[in-house]
Amino acid sequence: MAIKIKHEQFDMLGDLTKQQQAAIRCDNRRVLVLAGAGSGKTRTLLQKIVYLIREKKVKPDEIMAITFTKNATHEMIDRLLLASDNTREYAQAIRSKHVTVKQANELRRAKMREHKWIARLTLRTFHGLCYKLMRNYGAKEFDNRF
Repeated sequence: MAIKIKHEQFDMLGDLTKQQQAAIRCDNRRVLVLAGAGSGKTRTLLQKIVYLIREKKVKPDEIMAITFTKNATHEMIDRLLLASDNTREYAQAIRSKHVTVKQANELRRAKMREHKWIARLTLRTFHGLCYKLMRNYGAKEFDNRF
């Protein structure tokens, strides 16, 4: 699968610490990255995703990244979309003070449809993943009343 990402956004291992490089190159099927705020966890995780697709030829629909917050999930998707957007249109739109959260979410979904490899990734919160599992494989009358 060919993914179109501006090279400077995801220079595979440049400007990363040895621990970040090790996490990216690790061949284990599951990798847990624990680090403090601002240490580059999101960047490392996104580099790992791109590395798996480009170098290891893993299909995007075989990759799952789980976050604690919806904002973290949106941040990951936005970074991938920004790196894939050669027009800078997406960057201008999501950074505009006139764009509502609803509009940003709609734009994010539209851009993900344009970049099918991003849409095929499973990037969710714990809650979002469990909700999807319950909706798709749970009780026949699942009504989202927790």
